[in-house]
Amino acid sequence: MKKSTDVPPPAYSATEKPFKPYRDKSEDDENDYTPYEPPSPPSFVGKHTTEVASISLHEHDKLRFTNFPSPLLDGAVILIQQYWPRGVRSQRKYGPSHEIRMSGAPWLASGFGTIHVQRIVKELIAYMMSHDWKLYILCNVSEKMGSLDSWFFLHIPGLAAATITPQKEWSVITFEHSDRIRIIDGSQRLISIVHSACLQHWYRGLQTFRLYRGTVPECKLRGYPWAANGPETMYVRLFIATLIELLETAGYSIVGTLNIFRTEDYSFPDSWVLLHP
Repeated sequence: MKKSTDVPPPAYSATEKPFKPYRDKSEDDENDYTPYEPPSPPSFVGKHTTEVASISLHEHDKLRFTNFPSPLLDGAVILIQQYWPRGVRSQRKYGPSHEIRMSGAPWLASGFGTIHVQRIVKELIAYMMSHDWKLYILCNVSEKMGSLDSWFFLHIPGLAAATITPQKEWSVITFEHSDRIRIIDGSQRLISIVHSACLQHWYRGLQTFRLYRGTVPECKLRGYPWAANGPETMYVRLFIATLIELLETAGYSIVGTLNIFRTEDYSFPDSWVLLHP
């Protein structure tokens, strides 16, 4: 497998400048630094080499796959074509990665388009785990405004056989419009857990329970918990803690909490990808 270190990074042209961080001026200067001799590198002789791959979201319509084995990448492309209604617009090699440009603007989606996007994310993570790749860490490695997370996967042989049963259930819980929780592809058991949590454990109570676009269960809470101020922000944390307790007790694991949608002037709550094995 070709590593990113095999190819030197491209030099900046006269017209292409490195991104300037949003910080106008660093408080550090050269006087803050002293020479430091790094320690000797550790020895990994005889140890198995760990494989790590990443999926990253870019701009408003791009996915980039880095360090992916070819068969795994081929299956991911087919999955995206299957679950994104507008399909794939183009593909190309981008540095050491493979870039897929989706039609439309999924990372700026609104309305029911957000459901399709979150379903793609869920299916990608489920696909990776079914091929023994565990979601290991989610992190934002860019200082650019509006940048999204990168997802890093660790290859663990035998993971799927040890973790997933034929009755597995993958689902998504999302936090919407300052006061709503939606359950995407959840079983009746999951819907009941979330509904009961909202009804019994949100201190302001549940306003309505309904279907969004006739297919997605939604709990509309009283007040605006996802835009709370003052002490109410802590009631939100208490409610979320209780919801997690109920999910764990029922056997659900939160596989990842993902920042999917690009915003530059406000925060968008993470989506939770759940697995009941």
